[in-house]
Amino acid sequence: MVVAIDGHFMVRSEALGRSGILVLGMHRSGTSALTGVLAALGVVAPKTQISGDKWNSRGYWESARINHFNERLLSAAGSAWDDWSRFDPGSLDARELARFATESNALLRSEFGNEKLFAIKDPRICRIVPFWLEALRAFEASPIVILAVRHPVEVAGSLQSRDQMSYIDGVMLWLRSILDAEHESRGLGRSFTRYDDLLNDWRSAVKKLSADIGLVWPVSPDHAATEIEKFISSDLRHNTARSLHDIDLPDVLSGWASDVWEIVSGLAGDLLREEDVYSRLDGIRAEFASYCDAVLVEREKQNTRSNVSRADLNEARKHGRKKGFLLSGSSVWFKNHRRYWIARFLLLAAPAFSSEYTERLRRRLERYEAQGRIERKTSS
Repeated sequence: MVVAIDGHFMVRSEALGRSGILVLGMHRSGTSALTGVLAALGVVAPKTQISGDKWNSRGYWESARINHFNERLLSAAGSAWDDWSRFDPGSLDARELARFATESNALLRSEFGNEKLFAIKDPRICRIVPFWLEALRAFEASPIVILAVRHPVEVAGSLQSRDQMSYIDGVMLWLRSILDAEHESRGLGRSFTRYDDLLNDWRSAVKKLSADIGLVWPVSPDHAATEIEKFISSDLRHNTARSLHDIDLPDVLSGWASDVWEIVSGLAGDLLREEDVYSRLDGIRAEFASYCDAVLVEREKQNTRSNVSRADLNEARKHGRKKGFLLSGSSVWFKNHRRYWIARFLLLAAPAFSSEYTERLRRRLERYEAQGRIERKTSS
């Protein structure tokens, strides 16, 4: 059973009979490509997968049901996929936690049955690693962790293109995901791998993974090569900016991101020893937590001012004034709201649709929320 003590999930550490690989990594960091490679090497992928789309045509290799479960878990704790603040398990009471633990076990059984080696991938897990470590152990599977890392500017650029997320928010979410995933997976069998390395030389990348986590792949790389090369190619990389100076960031944020990238990239390249960088990473993580708290306070003040502005806008609309401003300054806001509510209406009829189409609707809602800054509501 999962318990929370002093704001932290408690997990066990006993060796178990089968293995579950947690593919951890920030959104847009190559976790899909990596999980696809693992699947070709004989690691079992989930049964109900999210289909590919224009943002990831080769597929996500991600369970639609586990994805939705993680969204609900985050939401129950007052969080969401694009939240860069530290996840607080203390926000969930014991009854909620027990209910989620029971559901996660049923999900794992449904997705993976009695398989001996399987992979779970969802970037949201980076912020709730302890929960899923305990879920795997309750499922009688020993956890193994692979951390996929990609340069923060490339990640932020991809999120800006897909979700219209600001570069600042993208880098902050990158920091939160990497710092929490690294910290909470210490002591486990794990490996770091760079997205570039996977694309440039996947054979060397999987050889390193095998050595780091002590696994012999069920399917040899030679036999898996044809399948892997169907979806591993340089055209997967759409954002290639390589300097944090290329984007407008506060100096302190740029410094942390640069330091963390240097560390995780060094770990992926076997240039650093994990034990030598723990204190450095912990210091950044603590400073970043304080920074996040300060940013949240400031944004709350801005939201208060924005609500006043929205009231003025509604009043102007009511009396038919400032028509030019209404048509230009707020047209995107109204368009996104219209699209958002159409998608929500369609989601009401979700039982009539395929699971894949329903999942696409949910993902569409996420993007409209980001694009229109629409207040989040629980999907029906």
